[in-house]
Amino acid sequence: MKIGGLNPSANQLISAVRKSYEDAANEIKASLPDNEIDVSITEKSSGTPSAAKTFGETIKDAVNAVSELQNEADTLVQKVAAGDPVNVHEVMLAMQKASLAMQMTVQVRNKVVEAYQEIMRMQI
Repeated sequence: MKIGGLNPSANQLISAVRKSYEDAANEIKASLPDNEIDVSITEKSSGTPSAAKTFGETIKDAVNAVSELQNEADTLVQKVAAGDPVNVHEVMLAMQKASLAMQMTVQVRNKVVEAYQEIMRMQI
């Protein structure tokens, strides 16, 4: 029986992944000073989950954001290495943001794999 176009196990997987993502995001947020990075999966204007975005698009956007942070940090490091006038604290902040974003991405991936394995162990 399909529920909303998805079979029940897919709905359970999405719920488990969303909960795992929120748990990992909350753990990362708790370790950040002043909650500098927004890790929510809700739209900023309405505060409700986006109906227009699919789960895959949400993950793709998150990975692209991590990639942008890493590219920004790499650019600043290259400027420092080339001797361009760049504030060292800006470089360190960019590197830390990129590092934290990557750590969060790895933790989310781990939670997704864990949720998938849990779903696969369920008896039908």
